[in-house]
Amino acid sequence: MTASHCIDNNPTAIAVVAGAHNIKAMEWSQQKQWAKRYILHPNYRRSDFYADIALIELRRPFVFNDRVNRPCLPSGFNDYPPVGTWCYIAGWGQTQYSPIIRPDKLQQARLPIMEQHGKYDTVAGFGVQGKGNACKGDSGGPLMCKSASGQWIVEGALSWGYKGCHSESGYTPLTKYLNWVKQYAPI
Repeated sequence: MTASHCIDNNPTAIAVVAGAHNIKAMEWSQQKQWAKRYILHPNYRRSDFYADIALIELRRPFVFNDRVNRPCLPSGFNDYPPVGTWCYIAGWGQTQYSPIIRPDKLQQARLPIMEQHGKYDTVAGFGVQGKGNACKGDSGGPLMCKSASGQWIVEGALSWGYKGCHSESGYTPLTKYLNWVKQYAPI
């Protein structure tokens, strides 16, 4: 799963990497698979990031191990994380907007869920100044929240963010698109 705006320019080759921590090193846990096809949501609109969700079908599946596993999906439709819930994001995007700083190692940030914006088809998260949030290069990355049972659930994919690396960001809610996802990826 990723954001449609990450692949809507018809890339000819997409590689998906799993189990990586340092993108400059080949780690024992790292696996790379090439995409067989990608599927943008049929209602996707780049102009306002509506339905900004896409799926990537791999040529071959990943081999599961203690670093690579199947994602846990939300259990209910339109069952958003409650406002104030603390969730995590991860990615190799910039850690600073100006001057540009790109990390070699996977970064994570903890941020609370905010009220949804009516204009956007997203669940909003907010990073406290200096505490981290999504930035350029993190698009399509996961929003992960812990369920009441302690299981980590992928709740969304990063869709948008305001300029800078420490301000509000929006995530396309996976729960809203579960039927569509399950149509192509019977997890």
